[in-house]
Amino acid sequence: MELDENSTITIPIRNLIAIIFGVAVAVIGYFEVTNRIGIVERDMMLLHQQVEPNSKFRIEWAPPPEVQATVKLSHENKVRMEYLERKVTELELELHKDG
Repeated sequence: MELDENSTITIPIRNLIAIIFGVAVAVIGYFEVTNRIGIVERDMMLLHQQVEPNSKFRIEWAPPPEVQATVKLSHENKVRMEYLERKVTELELELHKDG
């Protein structure tokens, strides 16, 4: 069988329409998928632009000196209170032993 410019192909019109419809669906599907990928990439870029400054702030942030001093004083007071509580408990036990 030789193929040249005068060769003919016979195909039922129903099959030709099905082939055209299949190709159209594939092309539309391809464009929908590429469009969705583009949207997802854009959303990721926007989220990254929001997260980056927050992460940098979280790492570099330090409380003001006044807050640091208050936290230190609070910790010292807690330690003193625990010591006093232990001392009061000891004195109560000693009082009950003697009394």
